[in-house]
Amino acid sequence: MITYLLTYLIISQILMIIFLQINKDEIVEQYLNTEKRRGDEPSSFWLNFYIFVHLLKAPFLAPMIFLLILGNGGKLIK
Repeated sequence: MITYLLTYLIISQILMIIFLQINKDEIVEQYLNTEKRRGDEPSSFWLNFYIFVHLLKAPFLAPMIFLLILGNGGKLIK
């Protein structure tokens, strides 16, 4: 049982890293828009934290990311 769980967690992280690399510009743009709405100055620390949070969400989003990669190469649909 634990082997399946660990395998799923590893695969979900790999999928999220691929997704983040494909959509790097959109992720940074979303972060900058969020900071602009809040009125704060963007910083590299908070950008790294924003990306880290995406990595934490990977196990929950892995099925959707997998379908997105199969469907249109992993690009975000606007």
